[in-house]
Amino acid sequence: MPSYVSASPVGFHVKDLRDFLDAHPTHISLDPERRTWATEEACLELSNMFPDDTAGEILCNLFLYNKTRDVNRICPSCRRVYRVGEAPQAYESFEAFLARDDDRVPKVNSATREEQDLSGICSGLCFEALIDGFEYMSAEEINDWAHCHAPYLAGIQEAARQSGYVMRNATAEEWASSGIKLIWEKKQES
Repeated sequence: MPSYVSASPVGFHVKDLRDFLDAHPTHISLDPERRTWATEEACLELSNMFPDDTAGEILCNLFLYNKTRDVNRICPSCRRVYRVGEAPQAYESFEAFLARDDDRVPKVNSATREEQDLSGICSGLCFEALIDGFEYMSAEEINDWAHCHAPYLAGIQEAARQSGYVMRNATAEEWASSGIKLIWEKKQES
């Protein structure tokens, strides 16, 4: 697996945005509305809206990436790479993920799909994390967003249980250096 991504029970997450974009460039949309986000003027305006630090620069670049692509997205909260409409899912390998068939990928509900298209946020969990944040907890303990993702929650919980992963808030240092809000990591053996 390339060093610029990491795997979790819900897919692949970008660790290094520049390296990922260099290795997997996607074309800017031909849609006129999406193309306006790619203008120099829009980029300058946006750069003034985000904090003048590493996390702000990364979030600005993620916002631009998500606004200028038709279906490819990177979640600004957990950095999951996905296409609009895709539900979280584990893959055997990064190569299998890249070669996935859109017709065979689990889909999200229409409200989540709209949010994915609009903001790039991949799930209700990531939306709430950006708004409120979570204390250290496992995926199986996160129940307050079940109404948004009831069909997918059981699958995510089972994948987390079987894989031994937990989701946690990023530390202040992790947030400052990467802009990542939610981190999937292997559960510590007690």
